[in-house]
Amino acid sequence: MAFNTTHTNGVTVESQNLQVDGKGLHVDFSQNGWMDRADIENAITGLDTAEQRVRSASQALTTGLGIITAREDFMRSFSDVLDEGANKLTLADQNEEGTNLLTFQTRQQLAQTALGLANQSQQVILSLFR
Repeated sequence: MAFNTTHTNGVTVESQNLQVDGKGLHVDFSQNGWMDRADIENAITGLDTAEQRVRSASQALTTGLGIITAREDFMRSFSDVLDEGANKLTLADQNEEGTNLLTFQTRQQLAQTALGLANQSQQVILSLFR
């Protein structure tokens, strides 16, 4: 998972092989049905090794999960801040446009009133000469 745009900062969480056989936990099956002490001691050693591998795998996964969770929380918070800022900008633009529209409408009404008064004045002056 990359944490920046250039993909130079990130965390890699690798899978852990916890299979009983193969390259996993190395818990071998009994050679003699656990009839002799050596077989039992080998089983105990194998189980102890398996326990350590499980603990180590658990720590590695927990560390990776902690880093990813912290980054996820940060990105969620950062996204919320960006959304809030964008919403405030949108509201600011709407308020400004509303003010501009009201100013335009007021100027238009004043212009119509002035034109009406000018026409009335001309009618009054012309009526004086008749």
